[in-house]
Amino acid sequence: VAHGDTIVLGMNSDPAGSGCQCFSGFKPSNATATQNADRSVMAGYLDAEYELFEGLRFGAAARFEMYNDTQQDGSDNKYNSFAGKFSARYELSDGIILRIAASNGFRAPALAQSYQAKIATNFLPDPVTGETVAFEVGTFPVTHPFAKALGAEPLKPETSVNLSGGGSFTFGDLRLNLDAYLVTITDRIVLTGNWTADSDPTNALGYKVYQLLQASGETNATGGRFFTNAVDTKTQGVD
Repeated sequence: VAHGDTIVLGMNSDPAGSGCQCFSGFKPSNATATQNADRSVMAGYLDAEYELFEGLRFGAAARFEMYNDTQQDGSDNKYNSFAGKFSARYELSDGIILRIAASNGFRAPALAQSYQAKIATNFLPDPVTGETVAFEVGTFPVTHPFAKALGAEPLKPETSVNLSGGGSFTFGDLRLNLDAYLVTITDRIVLTGNWTADSDPTNALGYKVYQLLQASGETNATGGRFFTNAVDTKTQGVD
């Protein structure tokens, strides 16, 4: 202002906050879109080992978990899981030990993944010109009208299976450990791509996104995305 610059006024003629690039902070609209939720967790587990005879040892474990998310409207989301593990270790000789293991796992969606909303600045290619421009991209909960209009569904827990086998081999003063593993994860939770908006009706997809954002009350956002169970992964290797 001292140099003759134009001052931007917000509501009540107060100077508008400039925020910062990338994440300008939480806005009142984010508080409206964010779902208040509480989570309670109960779990129990049992772990046992048994040596069948000298050199051969078996292990088994079991774990049961109950997750209960209570939302502000009184509705509940419940996730129950049963995870187990089996292992065996056999000392074939003084210098050779063989081992195998199999287990499954479970991860409930984080509260922020299911219920939180925020808007941040992302620099993305313009769908029409291809130039990199700034979009105010909202990350919305799956219960948000924008996300639901694009097919969002309640998040499911991620599940996994872990298989491994290997051994330890001793040759004098040299010890070699060799293990192979395979880990598969089902329904992995990831973010969708960025749905960018365009107020120009000639850009059919961008204009549809623009209409959805306006209809859901997100007038400050120029793009949106949400979490979804979209990926199954497999990781394998040898150590």
